[in-house]
Amino acid sequence: MTKEVSKWMPNGISIDPSGNIIYSVPFPKMESLALSSGLTLKPKLTAKAGGNIQIINLSKEDNVFYSDIEEFESGIPPNDGSGFLVINKYTGTLSFGPGLSKSMASLWAGVSLTITPGSSYTAIRHIDRYKEASRLPLFKTIPTTFKELQKMGKSDSLTYSTSGSLAFNLSAGKSMVHAGFTYLAQGSWITTIKKVSPVHVLAQYKTSKLNKLKLSAGASYLRVSADQFKKASDALTYQFNLQNPAGLMAYQSFLKGDLTKARELYLKTKVIQSFKKAHTAPVSIIKDINTLEVGEGHSAGINIPYFIGFNYNNQKNLIMQNTHQINKGTLGKNYIGVHKEKSKTTGLLSEHSHRLLMFMSKWQTIT
Repeated sequence: MTKEVSKWMPNGISIDPSGNIIYSVPFPKMESLALSSGLTLKPKLTAKAGGNIQIINLSKEDNVFYSDIEEFESGIPPNDGSGFLVINKYTGTLSFGPGLSKSMASLWAGVSLTITPGSSYTAIRHIDRYKEASRLPLFKTIPTTFKELQKMGKSDSLTYSTSGSLAFNLSAGKSMVHAGFTYLAQGSWITTIKKVSPVHVLAQYKTSKLNKLKLSAGASYLRVSADQFKKASDALTYQFNLQNPAGLMAYQSFLKGDLTKARELYLKTKVIQSFKKAHTAPVSIIKDINTLEVGEGHSAGINIPYFIGFNYNNQKNLIMQNTHQINKGTLGKNYIGVHKEKSKTTGLLSEHSHRLLMFMSKWQTIT
């Protein structure tokens, strides 16, 4: 991107040289409230929003040229006719929840609950000339009709996602000794639309769920912790023919989160599709990917300022993935195991060492 990029950004929005958009919004400070029986209520309310715009030159190193003298004088990079790729990404999250704490002499305890909804948007669009980026809208809506599909360039894609998390934390301590428990539940729902022909779109709906537990304890300069998690995700990809009325109707239901009509239409026309070319079908199921990831970790550390510091971390992960290429009639199974150990020493009494031991194995079958 050029140094003059903020001049052609719509609505006067400026970005830094790396393509980042930063919004700063004043937020009211949340004050702690003293309750009866020595309890203190600490409400939490935070918000984050940001974005990134990137322009990628698709040219190879040779045979690049300027379209006109204006591009040369303005410092726009030359191109070989392949064009440019514009990637817009925006994210936003909101965190809120109550927290209670109580202290008595050298004893203290606290509990908190945090809810965090979020959303993100990513658009990938192809342009022929660099200056066309100034005319692209910041946000592009997902096409819901065949006419709207024609406004998208081939291979253009849009991704919308929503997410939510629930975090529960319980902690207690006495003097220099403390212990804590944390539980995190997180889910995400991602819809991606990509134009693959004048009449076809690939539509993927991906869901994932994460559950994580963590225990921690410490005393003076010592700390230990243990955690484990489980994450399951499912990604289902369809191809819709929006020129076909039945395919368009199934696609519109898909965008509303109703996958049953697309599947019913696919099963109904499956026999007919076997005698026709795939591109004439109103809907096709391309692939279904199921992934399960489990892991556990342990860590420990000691830190005496200036003299010695030691940190140790042990992590084991196992990923199991089934990829069903329905359009090709194949089933692939992947098993990936990762074991990683890290240690680090610092301070006057240490050798300032950094050690990493990592082992990874993979097993794959395709039938």
